Amino acid sequence: MADKIFADLDQGITSGEIESSMIEMMTKLICERLLMVIDRQVEEFYGGPDSVVGKALTAEPEKIDFAATTQLPCEHSVGALRQSYRRAPSANIETYSQHQIIKKSPLYQKLMTGEVKAEALGKMIALAKESATFKLYNQHRQDDEKTLKQEKTM
Repeated sequence: MADKIFADLDQGITSGEIESSMIEMMTKLICERLLMVIDRQVEEFYGGPDSVVGKALTAEPEKIDFAATTQLPCEHSVGALRQSYRRAPSANIETYSQHQIIKKSPLYQKLMTGEVKAEALGKMIALAKESATFKLYNQHRQDDEKTLKQEKTM
């Protein structure tokens, strides 16, 4: 149906039967309707002090003050993930996430700048290995390895 309408419209334009004022009127009508729909969809979120965002800002402005206004942090994370994938394409998602966490870690940054000595880091790692969380992590890894071996033998 739409193909026929547009074909007729195109034929009318080329033959000179449809005036430019008529096309202008139709374009304005379509654009006005689109703007009305967009305004209705956006009004709840950006509609002044009575909107959801406006109420939250007036009630507790410090809660929204930290929100990012650009997508740069997300773009940076995606770029770092792509870089990690290029370096080690066969690594699993756990390895990729560990790389992300390490890169953004203040401890790692201090270690790279020399604020934290390697000996102090070694002591921290030794303490971490003694913790129950690390033991649980190792137990999960061993269980995963057993499961993988069982699946390979089947």
